[in-house]
Amino acid sequence: MTAESLAAIEDDGWSSKPLGDVANGRKGKTPKLASSRRTSVPYLDLATIEGAAPTKFAAAATATPVRAGDVVVVWDGARCGMPAIAPIDGALGSTLTHIESDDLDSRFLYYFLLSQWRVVNVSPRGTGLPHVDPDLFWTLEVPIPPMGEQIRIAERVGALRERVELLGGRLRSADDTVGVFRRAVLRSAVTGGLTATWRSGDGVVTEPPSLDELLRRRAERQVPRSSKELGVSSLEDLPELPPGWRWIPLPLLGEFGRGKSRHRPRNDPQLYDGPYPFIQTGDITRSNGRVTEYRQTYNDAGLEQSKKWPADTVVITITGANTARSAVLTFEACFPDSIVGLVPDPDVCTAEYVEYFIRTAQADLLQFAPATTQPNINLEILSEVVVPVPPLEEQVAVVEAVGRGIQLASDVELRVARASALADRLTDSAVLSALRGEAHV
Repeated sequence: MTAESLAAIEDDGWSSKPLGDVANGRKGKTPKLASSRRTSVPYLDLATIEGAAPTKFAAAATATPVRAGDVVVVWDGARCGMPAIAPIDGALGSTLTHIESDDLDSRFLYYFLLSQWRVVNVSPRGTGLPHVDPDLFWTLEVPIPPMGEQIRIAERVGALRERVELLGGRLRSADDTVGVFRRAVLRSAVTGGLTATWRSGDGVVTEPPSLDELLRRRAERQVPRSSKELGVSSLEDLPELPPGWRWIPLPLLGEFGRGKSRHRPRNDPQLYDGPYPFIQTGDITRSNGRVTEYRQTYNDAGLEQSKKWPADTVVITITGANTARSAVLTFEACFPDSIVGLVPDPDVCTAEYVEYFIRTAQADLLQFAPATTQPNINLEILSEVVVPVPPLEEQVAVVEAVGRGIQLASDVELRVARASALADRLTDSAVLSALRGEAHV
């Protein structure tokens, strides 16, 4: 606070002191777990002060007591410095500290600590697990208005935060609506809805090759796979498509297979730091549909035990937390067997159209993932996927229409994000002004 603002505060009956002069702290501890609910109290940990129901109970005689409405601060961990109001009576958790003051209203104290959370959090003590730096925390300069003024400020700030939270809920709802719109655009794209007007024109179209022709081409590539294994025999049960469209199994759309990384261990330094781009599942997840950058490269030894795929390959993740994510390569690259590649047949489909379809199928693909610690799908599951393929000319129109829709969604998302950030900044500014007496409430 400036000297001028301090002088103005004192003239108004306010004062200002280091937090340690008007408050003290009691650190929580790990008490003995209770053997009987009759002699126990809820154990308040980080999850509990954030609203979760207590899952542990402590023997009251060994606990550091805290009452509902008390101000507590996260003292240890990544969120050190974060204040909260204890929701219930209980035993104070070992990573929390109860902040007490006879000179400060508890809600006023809470809002002051909330306004200083980022200051405390970015300057912790400790190199491993971060802790609140007490030298910083207890020397925070806290404004002290008369008690009646503290209560009025706390009420006004609380009402302001409620309005901001309501606004935040509306912004989150808007963000969810954008997500629904984005999915609807993709779904409409691969069912013909986006290009219904386009089909009413007089343009020349090139229908996709027949299944027999595609099977013949696959055989020429020496990929042994029966029509039954490709799901061709079940195409009669699929929904009717727009004129000129055709259901085609994913493997028949081009060269289809898993990436390669035969050498073990896979992270052997002898394979890396050469001229050949090497991507992994994380690169696809971060790509937003087009892989435009890479973080690792293979050398000649790495390339020898892998395979180089061309630009415009559709890549699909099949293992890990981000299974069934897809993108299009914009450069030649190698990738491991946790990724499946499809090099589109230029007579059948475009890479962008296939990638959009995979996005719409992601949820369905995940239903086939085994219930393990990390979800995964395999080449057999992907081989059973059938794609609604329009004529090539219509695919171009589909990709253009989807691009416009996704750009619109992205523009709205950006506006929502900016509005949310602005609301946070204005709220912080208003709270700080009220707490400092710069805007009496």
